Amino acid sequence: MDFDIDNILITTESVDDDDPDDITSVDLTIKAVSGSTAPVIYANGRNQLPVEISAKAMKENADGSESVLIFSHATWIHILNLRHAGSDEKLTWQGRSGWCFTDAENDYSREVAAENNEAGPVLASAIRYMGTGETLITLYVYTDDISTERVAVSIDTEGGKHFTTADNASGAERSSVTVRAVQPITYLKSDLIQDVVSDLGKTQISLHYSCDDDSWSEKIDAHYDNLYFSVKNKLQKYTVNNYGQDGKSDYRIPLRAAIYWRADNHDQHMLIANPDDIPAGTATLGFYGKATWHEFFAIGDSTGIYDLFQTFEFNARPDTICWTHFSFAASQHWILPGGKDLHVNDTDLYNFDANPWFEFYDLYGNYGAFNIRYNDTTHEIEVDPR
Repeated sequence: MDFDIDNILITTESVDDDDPDDITSVDLTIKAVSGSTAPVIYANGRNQLPVEISAKAMKENADGSESVLIFSHATWIHILNLRHAGSDEKLTWQGRSGWCFTDAENDYSREVAAENNEAGPVLASAIRYMGTGETLITLYVYTDDISTERVAVSIDTEGGKHFTTADNASGAERSSVTVRAVQPITYLKSDLIQDVVSDLGKTQISLHYSCDDDSWSEKIDAHYDNLYFSVKNKLQKYTVNNYGQDGKSDYRIPLRAAIYWRADNHDQHMLIANPDDIPAGTATLGFYGKATWHEFFAIGDSTGIYDLFQTFEFNARPDTICWTHFSFAASQHWILPGGKDLHVNDTDLYNFDANPWFEFYDLYGNYGAFNIRYNDTTHEIEVDPR
């Protein structure tokens, strides 16, 4: 549809309200903002369908003429309701289940693409005042109910006036948009693509030892692996949250060790969560401190001082989940006695596990959640459905 740009005023500023209870007649229609006659969304409670309400409210004057009433955005949102066209029952305003509607657009406001063609977000102003008296208001329909629903619109005033475009249309012509809500996707392990890029940033790190009057240094090998996770054939972009669990509740994992463990050969390992809202870059993480122990032949305590830091790159692949695995290979040069593993200033850190897991949402709000853990037997990092 072509519009005369001089006939449209797009604004977010408030206007002086007329009284909605002065309405005597309305022009009222509803359609999908995209213009689709058969819009589809996922029934996951997050995927929204933007719908455009065209509303014109008139007041009959004493001389029989009509004048257009003008309402602010807040007033339109207050008096407009979306309804089930068949029953004229109201959809739930900002509800959590069933068929619902809101005036707040979220990150998943888009129609499901037809024939696998990617659907972009529908960009629409929240309200537009037309020079001909109509007002265009955008509302958003969503549901967790797998069904097809015809959605109508109504104007309802504080004084009890009810103008509806439902099948029992009252004071307005019939108008509805048929929305099909389909089975949402739950992402499984079989949907994941896992790619491990190993042996990155190879270097050697010094451990400094002292025993009585003697001191020396040993080198240990260090490297990191980046673990990338994406989803095959279903999405190109998504948001990711990384979590741990303290035994009572879940919490967001910042950029730090999610798991720290010691292998049987004394190798030290860390697993780092890289939140997806951090852009690609580099960081330096690790441990520093000392270990003390008593040797049978020594007069005093023996000491190992270490500064194990590794610089790594992360989030280098767009739209891909990135975790980083550090490995400090102590097996070739380790002289600490059994049971005396790395810790910071004599505070034990080995075999720490935050029980990490991650979740992601695709473009349409479909969901996947996975545990990520270290396998003590295979010495591999594994991902399983949560």
